[in-house]
Amino acid sequence: MKTDKQLRYNLKTFMSSLNRRYACSLWVATALQSAIAILFLWLSRIPFYIINGHGGTAFATPLWKLMLLGIPFDLTAWAYFNALFIVMRFLPAPFTMRRWWLIATNAVWMVCNGLLLLINLGDAAYFPFQGARMRFPAFKELAADPGMYGVAASYIGTYWWAFLLVFGTIALMFWLFLRIRPVRIPLAAKTPLRRWGGRVGMFLLMAGVVVLCMRGRLSTVGRALKPVDAMAGIVSMADQNVVLNTPFNIIHTLKDIPFEVHTYFSADELARIRSSYFVPTDSTAPMLRRNVMLIIIESGGQFWIDGLDNARNPKPRGLMPFTDSIASRSKVIKYNFATGRRSNEGLAAILGGFTLFAPHSLMGSPFQAQNFDAFPALLQREGYSTRYYSGCNARSLAMDQMAKLMGMQKVVDRDTYGNDADYDGVWGISDHAMGAYAARDLSALPQPWLGVWFTLSTHAPFKIPEGWDGGVRYKTPAGSMERAMEYEDRALRNFFSIARTQPWYKNTIFVITADHGCRDMRGTIYDNAWLCPSIPMIIYDPSGEVVQPGVVTDRVMSQGDTGATIMGLLRYPHRFVQMGRDVLNLPSDEPHYAIYKETALYNIISNRYVVQWDGVNDRPVAMYDVQTDEALAHPFVPRSGTPQAKEAAAMIRYAKAYLQDFTHRLTESRLTE
Repeated sequence: MKTDKQLRYNLKTFMSSLNRRYACSLWVATALQSAIAILFLWLSRIPFYIINGHGGTAFATPLWKLMLLGIPFDLTAWAYFNALFIVMRFLPAPFTMRRWWLIATNAVWMVCNGLLLLINLGDAAYFPFQGARMRFPAFKELAADPGMYGVAASYIGTYWWAFLLVFGTIALMFWLFLRIRPVRIPLAAKTPLRRWGGRVGMFLLMAGVVVLCMRGRLSTVGRALKPVDAMAGIVSMADQNVVLNTPFNIIHTLKDIPFEVHTYFSADELARIRSSYFVPTDSTAPMLRRNVMLIIIESGGQFWIDGLDNARNPKPRGLMPFTDSIASRSKVIKYNFATGRRSNEGLAAILGGFTLFAPHSLMGSPFQAQNFDAFPALLQREGYSTRYYSGCNARSLAMDQMAKLMGMQKVVDRDTYGNDADYDGVWGISDHAMGAYAARDLSALPQPWLGVWFTLSTHAPFKIPEGWDGGVRYKTPAGSMERAMEYEDRALRNFFSIARTQPWYKNTIFVITADHGCRDMRGTIYDNAWLCPSIPMIIYDPSGEVVQPGVVTDRVMSQGDTGATIMGLLRYPHRFVQMGRDVLNLPSDEPHYAIYKETALYNIISNRYVVQWDGVNDRPVAMYDVQTDEALAHPFVPRSGTPQAKEAAAMIRYAKAYLQDFTHRLTESRLTE
């Protein structure tokens, strides 16, 4: 047996070997240290794949192939982040081996490659919120949000594994980097001219290597590597997110991306296909002076509400019994779809009819300065008071500014609420408290009014208050999305119990919808273009005089149709520009589809089919029959002349007309009557 002395010696020897540094020439050391950075960036694709692919459910191409396809994108990102390091190391100057210069180059390497890995690994956890690799406009938007840093800190407890993964991997990379020590190699045999000629030549050679890596191609002519090139060689469009890396994506979206204007038809042809005008059904009838209470549930996908679940789940969850009961007494549009994946995108569509025109969002784009016919502003002109409630911190994702832009006269947020005893410690005022505040505050407004309540407690990390509802036990674990939805249902019940006691209740139409579907369902049956964006559209009229209960299944709706549909219910008597349609008063012969863009494809949805279209060709990339394939597991391209081919052609024709009208109106400032 080994003695304690021998064990201590062996341990000391092992620790000494870990700290051993390996000496080599400056050029070899630089090559090895660069290889370390490239290797770690390349390998960081594996945790991204595992975290967001759930063992291959979401990504269809084998991991080994995705990793091979990703090498050019990794080299490009490495070159941009390491250009300064390479220049400093290969600079043909006499001081490049001085200690102070090597310390400076080491610091540059650590800062640049630590940031490179931090961005790429950090986006693995953030990816579900966007459904795509981070772009610079979204990065800039998050960085400008004053409350986002506190929110990020609050995620440490929930996503501890992500923080551990990121900083542990960076620490390992730094440790390997420091094991390599550049030393001067005697070159006495060479003349000064040959020595300096070699240095200049090596500098020019490495400059050329960096430029080629930046371009991502073995040529200095032609088009440089772009994010769209990630689609070559993959099976599913989602796979491009594994091929790409986030630093590359951010670099290639630093410049303002030009907004593409689509032209497919003449003006007469366009008018025959669809119209972007709200036309009252009877302009002589008086407008109904009803209040409207619009409730937008954060991440409130239909699948949380048993009676609305389009997946026809045979085992009810029972998480939202109150919302289910409201839906049973309401007009329900069964097929309603979100057009974006983030809250600000959903709000722009609901209040203004703005479908997400990726990669642009309304706030931060040049189009936000235009005049447009958002339905809150139109109601305000008719004498409506308008008020927006959200317990979030002021200026969160610029949604308070957006609400005002859309015509909300006053915004009530965490600051306005004025009682941080109800602050959840992350996002803002808990929903049960803000809902109760809104129900009472609306009584101070002259009728008619429009109230909008945007909830927040169903956003990760799902911090909900305990005990406010008498300590009734929950069915699901704390910290889960399911627990948050249970709480949200109770907050809605609390809101309606207070609203029923208010003088305005019987004169109010309640509309319950969501900003987007739940992004926490990755890797399940719900993670597809049909079920994931499905959100509720519940229209509840306590008086029963304006809206009759029932389920509408013969047409589809999207968030962009919300405003026009509400104005139709109120019998708004004037024509106005609206990209969305009043789906409850569509002519029987008028085609209508939900359209949204995700990554490089448009999803065009009817109550029978989902067509995925690339925006260029007349044929679909894929088509699905949701009546027999709700999981979208069996794509097909319809044969020419079949009923499916004719339906796909009609859907693509409609999408072209929508895109043409939308993009021309945006760029020509024709968004108002």
